[in-house]
Amino acid sequence: MATHRHRHRRPDVALLRTALVIAAILVGVDGAQQLPTDLDASSTTSIAFNGLAYTGTIPTEFGLLTGVTSFEAQENSITGSIPSEIGLMAAVKATFKVQKNSLSGTIPTEFGGMTELVGGALFTNFLTGHLPTEMGRMTEIKSWFQGFSNLFSGPIPTEMGEYTKMVNGFKWQDAGFSKAIPTELGRFTKITKNFMIGSNKWCGDVPTEVQALSDGVTANWQVTTSSNSIGTTCSDWPLLPTYDNYSTVKSISVNQLDHTGTIPTEYGLLTECTEFNLGRNSLTGTIPSQLGLMTKVTTGGDWGLLQDNSLSSTVPTELGQLTNIVASFYLYANNLCDEIPTEVEALSEVVQYGWEITTGNYLGTVCSWPKLPTSLPAAYTTAVYHNDEDFTGSIPTGERFGISPLDQLIRWSVGPLIRCSIDPFNHRAKASPRTPKHAEFGLLTEVTDLNLGRNSFTSTIPTELANMVKLQSGGEAGAYGLVMWNSLTGNIPTELGAGWSNFTSEFDLNSNKLTGPIPTEVRESYVATIHTATATATATSPPHPPPP
Repeated sequence: MATHRHRHRRPDVALLRTALVIAAILVGVDGAQQLPTDLDASSTTSIAFNGLAYTGTIPTEFGLLTGVTSFEAQENSITGSIPSEIGLMAAVKATFKVQKNSLSGTIPTEFGGMTELVGGALFTNFLTGHLPTEMGRMTEIKSWFQGFSNLFSGPIPTEMGEYTKMVNGFKWQDAGFSKAIPTELGRFTKITKNFMIGSNKWCGDVPTEVQALSDGVTANWQVTTSSNSIGTTCSDWPLLPTYDNYSTVKSISVNQLDHTGTIPTEYGLLTECTEFNLGRNSLTGTIPSQLGLMTKVTTGGDWGLLQDNSLSSTVPTELGQLTNIVASFYLYANNLCDEIPTEVEALSEVVQYGWEITTGNYLGTVCSWPKLPTSLPAAYTTAVYHNDEDFTGSIPTGERFGISPLDQLIRWSVGPLIRCSIDPFNHRAKASPRTPKHAEFGLLTEVTDLNLGRNSFTSTIPTELANMVKLQSGGEAGAYGLVMWNSLTGNIPTELGAGWSNFTSEFDLNSNKLTGPIPTEVRESYVATIHTATATATATSPPHPPPP
């Protein structure tokens, strides 16, 4: 049950703006209930559904509540993963609390979109995987940011060292972390209470910078505990075991031991093995097709099989030969791509408990997805939208356009950051019949919206982008647009100053590795917020009027 409290700012004004507080209270709750999906996006500013035995999952529709500043849904029975749409709730500032539920899966990269958040609680769930590096963008974190008692793996991201405002309550003990303690945590120089990262599987030594924090922490300092491997060289952490006689091995279970490297093809010789559990490690490479020879496997074990590693490429068709497996067929939280083979999908009828493949992978996406094509497949598009799609390499120029499916490579969107969103105004330009079928990237002269933000592009910003003379926007406000949050290097091209004379929105080049001064041509032309590797500068001027 929820009660709504309305606060009127100006009672004498006909059109009242209300701040709607959703507060769940223990009155007349009859049986299990699920979180609502129909909250008013225009007026909901706070969510509190605490301790009422809510079940089900966190609705993806919560991503539409962009005015919410406080999110609380702790101490329920909520299951499933944290939806990526949560990252759209960029106004959440006071707190984000989902502790003491039964949430599972990985924390989505979009979670880092809550850049105003000052504190939150994820503890006592079943969350897995590596923490996304994008959480380093949440630089307003100040107190009680807690993720203990989960099932994470890998290290704490070094980017979390950006929480330099932290004063109390960094509690990530007993969370499954491994490898070395990041030196960057030593930047928490303001913390005075509750620095707790013990009961993990750390190796190496405690960084001097981190140990120095203990002088200022007056209560609850916990770093070294008996469960850690402090003092053990991290490079000593093992590869997967090998065997003299594979045919005698009945079970292999090395879950959450931070094994690295690839899966040996020799594991296909484990023909007598009935339990196969390599889950929650740091394995890379592909899944060997030879694993399909392990036809006596009946279970992947607890949190097992191959879940939560860094395996890539396709799911081998040969895994469909594991027809005796009845429990824990887990491939989620890897980097797998392409379609699920029919033979593998058929195993879902055999597995009685524990089937999860798609979450945290890129299944359904062609395996060439990490590489942006050398060009886009259509000329005279008006909106190019590839935000947060993990593209790598350089922004293409000069190459001829390859032929690729339009719906895989282009996003017609001037809307907010929602994957596969459609331009609500059907804002598509028509190609002239005299125009070549394919054109070079810098010659997409009809483009008005360009959003390549939050990828992994490298190299320099191409000067050819200045040929997009009708460009007006890098995406709507808050869309992390243009080319921000990549790994672009070099100088900002001076050509952008004159070429993008119609540009009217925020000029987002921040969070790259750009060097050198901001060109005068750029500084004098735009409302510009630009961060380089050597300096941070802001230049403002009145925006240009829209083109006639």
